Amino acid sequence: MLQEGFSFFKGNRKRRQSAVDTKLKNQNISNFLKKAEKSLLACKVLYKQKFFEDSLSKAYYVYLYFAKALLISKGIVVKSHKAAGNQFALYFVKTGIVDRKYSGYFSMLSKKRLLVDYEEVFLVNKILADEALEIVKEFRKEVYRVLKK
Repeated sequence: MLQEGFSFFKGNRKRRQSAVDTKLKNQNISNFLKKAEKSLLACKVLYKQKFFEDSLSKAYYVYLYFAKALLISKGIVVKSHKAAGNQFALYFVKTGIVDRKYSGYFSMLSKKRLLVDYEEVFLVNKILADEALEIVKEFRKEVYRVLKK
């Protein structure tokens, strides 16, 4: 877990290290936002080409990357998908920073992504893919709103 201002150095170096940590944190946030935006573009292309299963799967990753950007803004680094969902709920939903529906969306997209990627009989129609795409577009707006604060 990243900690704002954490330093292995003592004395005057701590302030300098804090600035470096903040710069690194901001760069990591930016990297996840770029990754989310790129994945959102891919999600839209897959949707337009009627690859609805792939579009839904990609929508989950868009959501995951946006959630990771938010978590990093709080100094939280996660290694697993499950941890991302749990920490997002703990630090953003339970604290009231975002509406609880966003935790539900995360869970729903995760379950559908697992079905799409690992079950051979789970078919996604245009309606399900459209719903997933609209959810990630809405979450995108919410993420940028929270990060502006």
